[in-house]
Amino acid sequence: MYAPSIPGRKQVLLLKLLILVGWLPLAGQSRFDSLLNKTYIQRERLLWEISDEVHFQPDSAKAFRFTDSLYTFATQHGDDALALETILYKIWYLRNRYPQQKDRILYMLSQAINQSSAADIPMVEAKAHDMLAEYYWFDIGNYELALEQYQQLDQLLQPISAEIFPDKIQHIFHIGSAYFHFKDYKKAIHYYRIIPAMKARDRFAYSYKHAINSMAFTYQEMGNLDSAAYYWNFLNDFCAPTQDSTWIGIVAGNLGHLEYLRGHFGKAIPQMQLCINRAVIDQDWGLAAGSLMPLADIYFIQGKLVPAESAALRAKEYVERSGQYWRNKNLFPLLVKLYTVKGQHQLAARYTDSIVMVMDSLNRASRELLMARALQKEAINDQKAKLIDVENSRKLTNLKFNGLLILAIIIVLVVVYLYRNKRRLHRQEQALKELQLKETAKELTRAQHQLQDFTRNIAEKNKLIENLEEQFGANKILEELQQSILLTGKDWGRFRDLFEQVYPGYLQRLNEKYRASVHQRYD
Repeated sequence: MYAPSIPGRKQVLLLKLLILVGWLPLAGQSRFDSLLNKTYIQRERLLWEISDEVHFQPDSAKAFRFTDSLYTFATQHGDDALALETILYKIWYLRNRYPQQKDRILYMLSQAINQSSAADIPMVEAKAHDMLAEYYWFDIGNYELALEQYQQLDQLLQPISAEIFPDKIQHIFHIGSAYFHFKDYKKAIHYYRIIPAMKARDRFAYSYKHAINSMAFTYQEMGNLDSAAYYWNFLNDFCAPTQDSTWIGIVAGNLGHLEYLRGHFGKAIPQMQLCINRAVIDQDWGLAAGSLMPLADIYFIQGKLVPAESAALRAKEYVERSGQYWRNKNLFPLLVKLYTVKGQHQLAARYTDSIVMVMDSLNRASRELLMARALQKEAINDQKAKLIDVENSRKLTNLKFNGLLILAIIIVLVVVYLYRNKRRLHRQEQALKELQLKETAKELTRAQHQLQDFTRNIAEKNKLIENLEEQFGANKILEELQQSILLTGKDWGRFRDLFEQVYPGYLQRLNEKYRASVHQRYD
């Protein structure tokens, strides 16, 4: 009797592993099924999860296997939008893990844009334009090419609402920030102002907040403090329900700096202190230093030297921790003031010299940035001019070729027409000749018959006379009868015409021979 053995621990583990291996593809398949042929907003949440799963995968082989399997699944089910989304995940992974593969990344992004445009999938096309613009900006440092991509992205986004494409918030923020970077504040505000009217979704709350903060800061840079205050208060109200303490601290620092510029020190101090406390908790040393410096200046103005010195020295420490060199342009004047008040003139002089160095360095960096952009713009224009020249040359070559082709076709048509016309005339001439030959043959046959009849008639008359002579002998009546049956002039003319038709030229040749014989006789 057979009794099944109880499986051991290794067998159980093996069995579980086999079940798991068999279940995983089905689970993945089921997961992918929920993505098929849905609108972007319907599958947005699951797409986020999948993108994060790819982006944070440390093993590139696994990441690429996953994207390839999703791409294959999407193409097999005819979901072009999902397939193109998958390509973007792969590009993002390449950009972050293998940034040196520039040509491959640029080619893949270009293909993604072209394919999504051809398939009329504007949302994927927009994401590809945004990704390409960021790649030009941050990885290659070609700002003009990035701005060109942002301009195309802007045109593409205009008819799309944020309700069906939430990524629009982030894309608009990127466009505005690009112009803000070059201090083109009017254009930056144009894009930033679009965002507050949109509904901020969780994933893009970061971009939403940054856009409003940047817009308020832009207004401040332009000297429009009331508008700056309006949008910082708007941002504060937006963050309050979620108790986003980090952003509440940022807004407090900005509002405090705004009141500092207005000279409302009593309102500025508590706002700045709130920002400093929150920034220290978050270890955002640059943000903390940004509020400590105007706070120290307020204390100097109020004659409170001890808190002023404390705030200035803390600001110096935090700037060094942050590594944000550009903040020294505000820090060094503060330290000059501090050491001047304290009578430490050598230190004050040293920081005065440092101010010149910092400002020169920042101005040089700004000039280099503008120069780089100008050179890039010139290079792009040169490239476009070359492309236009090549295109014009190509068009001219095509025009010449087409002209020669048309001329050749016209010549061929003329030759064909002349040839056909000549053949037609030849056929007509041949037909006419054949008709004439047929008519001539008919006439000849008719003349032959008439000549035969004529000859037979004469022969019959001659025979009759011969018979009468044999019966009656020669007499006067027979002579008269013989004379009566001779050819008349009319009969002779008719006989000659018929004979000439049947034997052309014969009588003429006979006449000539006769005359020749006569001449020979008399000679």
